[in-house]
Amino acid sequence: MVIILPEIKDKKPVLLLEETILLELDQIEMYIVDASYSSGTLYVTSRRVIWISDSNKGSYSISCRSIVIHGVSRPDENEKSSFPSCIVCQIENESELEPFCSIENNYVTVRFIPTNEDSLQEMYKAFSKAAELNPDPKNREDESSLSDNEYENENENDEQQVMLPKDAFENFMKKLEVNGQFEDPEEEDDEKN
Repeated sequence: MVIILPEIKDKKPVLLLEETILLELDQIEMYIVDASYSSGTLYVTSRRVIWISDSNKGSYSISCRSIVIHGVSRPDENEKSSFPSCIVCQIENESELEPFCSIENNYVTVRFIPTNEDSLQEMYKAFSKAAELNPDPKNREDESSLSDNEYENENENDEQQVMLPKDAFENFMKKLEVNGQFEDPEEEDDEKN
């Protein structure tokens, strides 16, 4: 199962063997698809992303390996957005997640919205570190055998390289696209007729 109920003791997650906490932030609102799960505490660990509700509305644990892609999402200042700035994740869809999404959808969108927008960079770094510590086992094979059609390389400041399934990245960007904000600019024809 991808999204599970974590074991909790004294309002803190019980860590797995050799698991460490990379980030702990309170007052984080969580959404699964469009459903709000109120405010809670977010834990990003070396193996999982855990969210524990402040109001006993539930707690959730997501394996880092099931997070296909994560990023910072900010609303376009010219558009009315239903979500403020947040960390948005695409989670692999498995049969256990059918209550959260339609059967033809391959991914479930989970958002973590901090009360303080200044926390976004710290959150992003923790999610990135967790992804680095949990590489996709499919990508551990000889990376030189991967073609450009199979994977999209993303390199940020030469600090880390993440291999993503190309179709997952494209589906994620299509869902985030608002009025072509992620489209390549059209090239102007230098020649005048």
